[in-house]
Amino acid sequence: MPGRAAAPLPTPERLAPRPYQQQAVARCVDRNTIVNLRTGLGKTLIAVMTIDHFLEKAPHKKVMFLVPTGALVPQQAEYCRAQCRAPGPVAELQGPSMDTWRRDEWRECVAAHRILVGTHEVFRRALVDAGVIAADEFSLLIFDECHNATGNHPSVGVLRDAVARTPATRRPRVVGLTASFCNASLKNLEQRRRVLEEVMMSQIFSPDVPESQLQLYNNINYMQMDDAEAYEDYVKEFTRRTLEPYADFLRDDEIEKHARQAWNVCVNTGLPGFLFFLGEGLGRQIEEHCKRMREMKMPVFLPAGGFRGFRTFCKERTRAFEAEGRLAGFTCHKYVRLTELLAQLQSDLGNAFCGIIFVERVAVTFPLAHLLSVKFGPGIARPVSGGASMATQVQKDALEAFAAGRCQLLVATNALEEGIDVAACSFVVRYDSFHTTKSHIQGSGRARSETATIYYFENDSAHEVKQAARLRAVAANEALALSREELAARATAHAARYASALHPFRHPDGGGVIDIMNCLTVFYEYCQTTMGQSFQPEKELFDVRRECIRQYPPEWRETLVSVKYPSPDGMQRITLQEINTFWGVKGVKDVIDAERLRKLSKKDVERRRCVYVAAVRLAREGLLGPDNVATPAACAGVRAACPAFHMPDGVALRKGYS
Repeated sequence: MPGRAAAPLPTPERLAPRPYQQQAVARCVDRNTIVNLRTGLGKTLIAVMTIDHFLEKAPHKKVMFLVPTGALVPQQAEYCRAQCRAPGPVAELQGPSMDTWRRDEWRECVAAHRILVGTHEVFRRALVDAGVIAADEFSLLIFDECHNATGNHPSVGVLRDAVARTPATRRPRVVGLTASFCNASLKNLEQRRRVLEEVMMSQIFSPDVPESQLQLYNNINYMQMDDAEAYEDYVKEFTRRTLEPYADFLRDDEIEKHARQAWNVCVNTGLPGFLFFLGEGLGRQIEEHCKRMREMKMPVFLPAGGFRGFRTFCKERTRAFEAEGRLAGFTCHKYVRLTELLAQLQSDLGNAFCGIIFVERVAVTFPLAHLLSVKFGPGIARPVSGGASMATQVQKDALEAFAAGRCQLLVATNALEEGIDVAACSFVVRYDSFHTTKSHIQGSGRARSETATIYYFENDSAHEVKQAARLRAVAANEALALSREELAARATAHAARYASALHPFRHPDGGGVIDIMNCLTVFYEYCQTTMGQSFQPEKELFDVRRECIRQYPPEWRETLVSVKYPSPDGMQRITLQEINTFWGVKGVKDVIDAERLRKLSKKDVERRRCVYVAAVRLAREGLLGPDNVATPAACAGVRAACPAFHMPDGVALRKGYS
């Protein structure tokens, strides 16, 4: 079960804090603080020393350590066990199984542990959606990589919808950790600082640290492919033709989507990587799907020659196309330059050869890692991507192998930019372009060796270094910080503005809340649970009136006119008139921060406005329990009263390979 404490380990002697770390701890003890320090300067030790203080000061309360990714949960939990003076049991909370936890599991976990380490979303769901834990049960909340606290990120939900709604005298201390407080463009940087401070209810503190390690940056030049378009059409057409025999069970947009991915793999890894993508990426998934269909005695759509396995089929097709010679002139100079760089590093570094190659797309990770292992030695490289495209255990195995020296290269997406620490990492390669100074700082920070070097294939390192210095200067300028009085006034104004009888909805008997930001999740999960199936919300839950404004160029107006939901009395409908009556003169922007709506389209905001009314009605009718989960009576009644939703035939292939 997630959340169980691992067996206690022998506690080594605590690392000796440096003066700037002691200074940062004193600030964290005194007030809500965002600690802004370059990667590798010991932010986690600052967190641990702050944890010790609050565990001693309030032994009856707990500490919550929030991290952005599942991969960071065991790392930070292990650091707490090793470095806290008296950590007690430390819970590790992550993964899809956490979604099934109810009040009993959470209460047992809180009672059994002193420190809870988990992802932002796990804690947001427990604090806000379900209301099974409360912010005032904790003396300290630590937000790792707190620059993510913008827009509708789960950490904002924890801060705005749980901490800020707790009476000021009972709020826990809030501490943020970051190496780059801005995770977007540096436009209006001073304002971005104030926005983060307001959301975190904290002041940024960036102590002056002497330069102890100067990272080296190199720009890598390679020959550009001038005639890429001549090959692009062919590669995409080859992919379409390869997938064509399976068009009967692929969704309409799948073939074209993977044709585009195939070309991206090709321009980054060459023809061998492209063929690996087809056979081991798409091919493996299609082959496994065909096997499942055969096991269910369903018709299987096979290429000519019968079922020999899609990967074999793909290789045979490839040999035929290669014989035509149409790809004879294709060379991926970028990949060739990468192999030359790695060969030189392997020769220069010897046993210290250990690095991370960052790529932009998941589709490139496996082919590139495979090709590097073929060229430099079996198992030398492993792919790593985020939880949506890679199984948690596969990700964990790769990171452990890298940390233990069983593989020397990781080919990773930006999911690995934040927080993963491997002391032996001696170089980082940014193989694709990135678009924020945060990516420059976080990615460079993964190179922990004292002689580490960072190589850029697309970005200009001098420009990125200059931008990072600008970011540090704004962080260090305490004259730009919101004062404690300003923070308190803004928190009070926020609470007054968004607290009303209309929004958010609070269950009469306590528990979770329903608001604009979580209503879609609550509503969709209710429908899926009670119907016992997956479904298409656009088709099954919403009635939309579509009016043609003009034929050419095509322009349409869409209006959501009603929301439907399953109930023990059959499908129910809430009309737009009823929705408008519910809201009266209020709009969505009257009840939620504009910053949290900034990245949402007008269509999404309107949908949330309508679904909020439906979710509140479900709660008032007793179909949603206090934890915002469908009640047993709702599940039993809906199954009896509502026919199943029909789903169209078709398979959506995942981005990953595992």
